[in-house]
Parts: sequence; structure tokens; C-alpha cells
Amino acid sequence: MRKYRHFIFDLDGTLFRVNVDWKLVRKELSSIGISLSEKIFLFPQLEKIKDRLVLEKAFAIIDRHETEAVKNSEELENSTELLKKLSKIAGLSLVTMQGIKFCTMLLSSRNILDIFRSVITREFSLSRRKQLEQAIKISGETKDKILFIGDRETDVVAANEIELDVAVVWTYRGIAPTYRLEKLEEVLNFAEVK
Repeated sequence: MRKYRHFIFDLDGTLFRVNVDWKLVRKELSSIGISLSEKIFLFPQLEKIKDRLVLEKAFAIIDRHETEAVKNSEELENSTELLKKLSKIAGLSLVTMQGIKFCTMLLSSRNILDIFRSVITREFSLSRRKQLEQAIKISGETKDKILFIGDRETDVVAANEIELDVAVVWTYRGIAPTYRLEKLEEVLNFAEVK
């Protein structure tokens, strides 16, 4: 098993469950002329919108729903304590399709905002690949010393595109990742002891 000095985490579905009513969000987006398939993840569809003003309106709707969801967001497997432990021995970054306002509120409420070297949100890019590339750049580490932890096939695909090791948690089924984790705390086993 390879050891790593920096860990990049996905947020929703990996560290926390963000309880946004996405059906209601899609309905409101539809009311401003943005029709999206319910069968496809929301953010890759938004990435195709080139009109910046339309995208800003969409983000405002999503931001409102996310902000309302902060208080109902569920921590997965004591992720806050895991992150605090891991931050003492490794660098941490966060990539997410959630907005910066939501992230700041959620991470501040858990007293973990300051443990991340970078928090890369949808305002930077709706492309997971571009988010990962930015987190890698800010980390100051080489890719062979970085592990990305996510929960979706889109996470695995993006990591594979840039040849970054990726671990998936929970009951993921899809393209083979570098590692499969039964429990989030297994990430600690991958930390390089300084």
C-alpha cells in the first residue's frame, strides 16, 4: 500500500450528506429556462451552460437551497474528527460542487475550515478534473504523494484522467478505483508518518 502526504476529499457523499431538495432546485431552475435531465447529475449539465448570467442565476438558486440545508447536513462516520486527526500528519484539500458560501458555513460550524490548504468549489470550476488539478497545484506535493477520496464514478473518472490515485468509500460500484474503503477512517492507514 502506497503512503501519501496530502489528501483531497470530496464533500457531499464522502464527508457529509448535504440534504438539499434537488427536485425542487431543478423545478426552480426550470422556471428560469434551464431544463435539466433528472437522470444525469446536475452539475455536469450546468457546466455546459455558456451564458454567465444564466449560470449566476442558477448558482443563486442553488446557493439559497444549500444555505438552508447547512443545519440539516449530516456528518458521515465522524468525518470531522477524522479530518482533525489527519490534518496533524498530512495536508488536506477539499473539492466540491457545493458553493463557497455553503462550504464556509458548514466547515466553520464544525471548526474545520482552517485545516484545509484549499477549498475548491463550483465557483472555481464545475469540472471535477479542473478542481483536482487546482488542489494539486496548491498542495505543493507531487501527484504520487496525493490521494483523492470520493464516492462517485465521476470522482474516479476525473482522477483517472489526470493519473491521480483515488479511493472510494461506502458501497460504490463502478469503474475500478485505486482503493475501495469500507470505512472512511481507513484513510488514516494511507498517511505517511513524518
